[in-house]
Amino acid sequence: MFGLFRMPRFIRRFIRRKTARMPEAKALEIKEKLSIAYAFFAWNLFGYMAYMVYSGRWTKQEKEDKEPELSTGRHFAKLLKLRNVELTHVHGLSYVQTYDLTEEEGFVSDKVKENDEVKQIDEVKQDEELLEE
Repeated sequence: MFGLFRMPRFIRRFIRRKTARMPEAKALEIKEKLSIAYAFFAWNLFGYMAYMVYSGRWTKQEKEDKEPELSTGRHFAKLLKLRNVELTHVHGLSYVQTYDLTEEEGFVSDKVKENDEVKQIDEVKQDEELLEE
């Protein structure tokens, strides 16, 4: 019970009621066996991780489509399919620059582009209907 954190009293009472008392010698023996098992598994896990790093399988996977890395603001604006977005760059407590993301090429997502094309087609159809009348 001399660990880093004290066990809450209600848990201690519950365990005391539901389990039988055991001699101190047996408790120390079980603790020793658990410590050996823990050391064995920890050492094997360390060896496995060292092998993975050495063999090169524990590296950051590169994207296959090689999409350019976006800043967090650009990523969320693209994810939320927002339009007319101005991104303000602040460093520390000082203002650096404002970016207008609508002017950047390739920023608008495919779904938004498709919606724009459908709207343009609808506008053309409405214009044609007006001309026919």
